[in-house]
Amino acid sequence: GAAVGATAAAAPEGKVSGRISRDDVSLVAIIMVTVFVLYCVVVFGRYAEPEKDEETPAVRWAHVLPGRWAVPKLGVRSEVLPAICSKLLDHTNDMPLLVPLEPMKRHHRFGWSVEVTGGNSSRRLFKASFLPAVRNKPSVLQVSGHSPHGKADHVLVSVTSKLEIRNAEGKVFGKLAKRGGDGEFMLEEASGRDPRWAVSANLAADPSGTTMTVTWKPKGRLLATVTKGERCMTVMNSPGVDAVLVLACALGLLAFEFAPRSAGRLDGMRAAIEDAEERIEGVAESLLDRLRI
Repeated sequence: GAAVGATAAAAPEGKVSGRISRDDVSLVAIIMVTVFVLYCVVVFGRYAEPEKDEETPAVRWAHVLPGRWAVPKLGVRSEVLPAICSKLLDHTNDMPLLVPLEPMKRHHRFGWSVEVTGGNSSRRLFKASFLPAVRNKPSVLQVSGHSPHGKADHVLVSVTSKLEIRNAEGKVFGKLAKRGGDGEFMLEEASGRDPRWAVSANLAADPSGTTMTVTWKPKGRLLATVTKGERCMTVMNSPGVDAVLVLACALGLLAFEFAPRSAGRLDGMRAAIEDAEERIEGVAESLLDRLRI
């Protein structure tokens, strides 16, 4: 009886010791698997990492950049506004620009020169000059910036009689070409991209051509306005729009397109008036001759 009791008491202890041994084996297996995984990670990282002598930090950073910066698309370049001068791209105290009209009216055939001032600051910012053709040199319109005292003013942009726009170095920047209806022009850039910069003159409301709008096609975004006042022509740009380029386009069209057209109409009216006066004088003389008889 004592042996049977001892055997019965020993049985649970055997089960417990067996269970503990299985737990120990599982724990050891888990530890071994963990160590193996860590070993693989260390080995993989060691062989995957490039040697220090092969790539400098700058090269590594260059490899990282393509994943962090957006890749440019073709549409982004087409939305960049053309600019020929960076002096007046944003709104400052000098805006709007004021251009006197009277000198341009009086000397549209013989040349003229006007001071372009800031509407709010009243500072002299630029000088616009129309130079007539001399010695086989075509007429040209120039917008110059004021240089320090004692030095000649430097040309920022020029427009030829063919409406070619040239930058300060004399290189062709673009050309204003007629498009659409009367008074519609598009800036064809020398870079060759599709024309988007449109200049429209409201000749029906203002036959002199001093009222214009500059828009960005095809959406029709308003870039700048040119309006006629009593004494001055006012040029106002939107933020980020080159006011000097707007000024050059407006003055170029005024000098080579609209002013000659207005002058032609005036000459026609004067010729018609002179012809009518001659006819009236002839009729009056014939009536006097009849009365004398």
